[in-house]
Amino acid sequence: MTKPETRPQDAIAVVGVAGRLPNAPDIDTFWHHQVELIEGARRLSRAEMARNGRTPADLDRPDLVPLTATIDDIDCFDAPFFQYTTAEAEIIDPQIRLLHEIAWETLENAGVKPGTPDQRIGVFASANVSSYWFYNLGACFAELDPNELLHIISTNSQDYLATAVAYRLGLTGPALSIQTACSSSLVTATIACQSLLDGSCDAALALAASLTLPQATGYISTKDSIFSPDGVCRPFDADANGTFTSDGVCGVLLKRLDDAEAAGDRILAMIRGWALNNDGRRKIGFFAPSIEGQREVLLEAAAAAAVAPGDLEYLETHGTGTHLGDPIEFQAIKAVHGTAPRPGHRLVLSALKSSIGHLGVAAGLGGLIRSVLALYNRKIPGTLHFNSFNPAIGTDGTQLRVLAHTTEFPSLDRPPRAGVSSFGVGGTNAHMILEAYEAEASLPEAPGSEAPVRPEVIGLSALDADALDRQVARLRDWLASGRVPATERTFPSLAAVSDGLMFDRALMPFRRAVVASGLAETAETLARPAAWIRTPDAPRVCFVFTGSGVPSRTVARQLADEVPAFADAMAEIDRVLTGRGEPPASDWLGRDKAAAAERALMRSHVAAFAFGYAHARMWQALGLEPEVVLGHSMGEIAASCIAGAIGVADALTFVGERARIIEDVAEPGELLAVAGDHADLLDHLALFEGLSVAGHNGVGQSLVAGPLPAIEALKRRLTGAGLPCSILPAGRPFHSPGMAPTCDKVAAAAAGRFKTAARPVASTVTSRLETEAVAAPSHWSAQMVTPVDLTGAIDAALDHGCTLFLELGPRPTFAVGGGRTLVDRRSAADWLVALTPGDDRKTAEIAKILAGTRARLFERGFATTPVGRPRAARTTLPGYAFAKLRYWREERRHAPRAAPSPFVRTSDGSSDQAASLPAPGDASAEDLLQDLLSEIWCVELGRTSIDGTDSFVALGGTSLAALKVVGAVERQLGLRPPTESLILAESFDAFVDAVKAQLLQAQEADMAWLSQHGVSELRP
Repeated sequence: MTKPETRPQDAIAVVGVAGRLPNAPDIDTFWHHQVELIEGARRLSRAEMARNGRTPADLDRPDLVPLTATIDDIDCFDAPFFQYTTAEAEIIDPQIRLLHEIAWETLENAGVKPGTPDQRIGVFASANVSSYWFYNLGACFAELDPNELLHIISTNSQDYLATAVAYRLGLTGPALSIQTACSSSLVTATIACQSLLDGSCDAALALAASLTLPQATGYISTKDSIFSPDGVCRPFDADANGTFTSDGVCGVLLKRLDDAEAAGDRILAMIRGWALNNDGRRKIGFFAPSIEGQREVLLEAAAAAAVAPGDLEYLETHGTGTHLGDPIEFQAIKAVHGTAPRPGHRLVLSALKSSIGHLGVAAGLGGLIRSVLALYNRKIPGTLHFNSFNPAIGTDGTQLRVLAHTTEFPSLDRPPRAGVSSFGVGGTNAHMILEAYEAEASLPEAPGSEAPVRPEVIGLSALDADALDRQVARLRDWLASGRVPATERTFPSLAAVSDGLMFDRALMPFRRAVVASGLAETAETLARPAAWIRTPDAPRVCFVFTGSGVPSRTVARQLADEVPAFADAMAEIDRVLTGRGEPPASDWLGRDKAAAAERALMRSHVAAFAFGYAHARMWQALGLEPEVVLGHSMGEIAASCIAGAIGVADALTFVGERARIIEDVAEPGELLAVAGDHADLLDHLALFEGLSVAGHNGVGQSLVAGPLPAIEALKRRLTGAGLPCSILPAGRPFHSPGMAPTCDKVAAAAAGRFKTAARPVASTVTSRLETEAVAAPSHWSAQMVTPVDLTGAIDAALDHGCTLFLELGPRPTFAVGGGRTLVDRRSAADWLVALTPGDDRKTAEIAKILAGTRARLFERGFATTPVGRPRAARTTLPGYAFAKLRYWREERRHAPRAAPSPFVRTSDGSSDQAASLPAPGDASAEDLLQDLLSEIWCVELGRTSIDGTDSFVALGGTSLAALKVVGAVERQLGLRPPTESLILAESFDAFVDAVKAQLLQAQEADMAWLSQHGVSELRP
């Protein structure tokens, strides 16, 4: 971290940046161009300017400069992502549309999820006045509907910049739109900093957009204007002759430095201090700059930052390249920072405008981002087109210089520092002082090599399947490129990529996850075709405990070695057992081969409970909490323990006593697992004495109990009948009448040990969700003789809303029966085995198996923490791949529809024709009404068709859109439906019926009025 002695008390951390700037669709490209001194503007051909609206007379003007500095795709927007209808998106100013996307990208760059309940994120935004409003929507002012005009105003006015973003992203801090002309966005950043310090928010988004329409038409440079006649901006240079306007959208995310460090954020730079002021009348005119105002804001910012005047290495200037502005700005800088604080010190002046022109209201934020990246990467970007100082600038005796090339920051005994200036027409001046953030040397950089590493889960999510494909392609291409992001010093490690995607991104319904052990392998795996998974809206997991099967010793040992939470749970159990003088469960589970004596139920049942308990605690530690628990046979004891119905010590005691009772008094016998439903077995069972159905292990899976001779005979018969089956070496006829002698003793052993469960248990005894029943000793005595109803327990969990059943055994046991049950119930839920072995069980690595399970869990809606390692540091990852859907209004959208005039009663009793339905039951008239209303819905919702079952609200209709719909209906039909009849209507058909009823009611009222006033016919 930055040395405490150099850190001001109220430092602000810059934790995220994003932007689209001329010739740079992203921040990485922007920074590369700044370092390599690549122009952002480009020259235009005569034909291109003509296509974009220049007249022949314009094109012949000698003062037309064929230059543009724009960004691509301003006509495109991912409206569905931000839940805008097509009609809404069409009339939203492109600046506001892009602010939405840049806000999201800034949060992603910082690793901050929007809408987090415990984090108040403020939005502070600036933008140019909407030229889209003037050029593309002007014809809409002919609309008679005031709601249409209100909609245009609310989606184009600068008043709604911040609130629109806050609403769509679910951000609950202050939302302020701030306008101070050219200095707007840096002022926005300072207000954001102040709001952080006063506690108004926990994080602050500073956003700015500057777009001017029409685009790519060149500009007119008249004599003595600020616009360069040759299309070159030369700040502070002897040949400086002005600047040119450019387009861009920028965003930064700020946090209090202490909060950012506590959250483990990647900190790009810290803001030490800032200042704002206004020139007042200390200048020759309203549009002129002021030396006094600029000098004072520089001095006040240095004082606020506790930085001695001149003690900076780099100053990002306002730097317009004008004859008037440059000398005034230089004199102000010279007055404050002109003297070197120590011999040999130099302060380099630089200007973003030299490469991309003047971003207007976004200029200050562009300069801030340039400075932040400069400090983070320890490079001062050069100033293009600089050769020698303007003669009007006096440089003698100063430490100030302008470099035409990029240079490294000097090595000092403190972190590098930079200043950022932005001065607005009208006199509002802003200045910030930043410092590089230095992390502790003990924190290693994320490795970027392809050395073998542990398998990791790479999970991607998106709003729809197409977006997911774009996400996959973007990540794959980025991994293959190996290009270090501008906000990183090395390429991120695979662990950092995994954790960033899993925890620092908003998780959306369409998902895909892969497992890989290296960056190159990840890129290769993502290139393979694969199906996406759509997660449930509210995913709920049911833990399934598999019961008394002897756990795999190899798996148990590997889990203990690999996962600390599993080892800790086993240690908890061992402490209880050894404290009683009993052998530890981990000792038995960890052996490659158990001695025959150790196959006794006293050991195997305790070991099975221990494995199930530790396995569940492991997944809970990884962040997976069950909504319901389900246990097969004695697995219900482990399930009840996880549900809070019994403590670990009592559970171990009960398991041990239950095993002893079974060994002492239960009849001998075996179990037969059959691949068939119990109904298929009844006729066969009747042929053998002592056999009974002992379990319903899912659709198509049954369990039979009884004496061994009868079990063997049944097996032969079923095999001959084509029903696969196998004998389970249980030694007892569990869950059958043969276990009746154990019931009273088991009830006594359970007495006083169980209590009401804290979470539901899907009981295989009662086939219901239970909380209180498991506390009763009779529940556990009944379990001894009652057939295990796994099928019924699954049904109970499904009824509760479970979307995933996670089987926690050492191997797949009920995957077939459980999966078939879900299919039979036509459920969208999934059955997932937590420990699915690889192709070779002997060599399958447990780390890879667990990673595979985490991947499948991610696809089904559950994000789990990494296994066996700490959370990796936050890192830069490719942002969301927004859809580029075109929304652009070239002219008035629709003319008023020709329709009959509404019925009008005149003072002399005469009337005009009313727009109404003919006699009830006229099918053609009803079709006409339905077509008319459908067209109105299509226009206002931006759709091509409407289905009868469609709901206005479900299609994205807002209250303002509803007002426009009922207004359109009133214009067309002469009556106005109540707005609530539209909003509350369950479907389009229901709305049509409501309007139809209203029309008929109006027609009846009209006819009654005519009759009352003696009018026998209607005047044409």
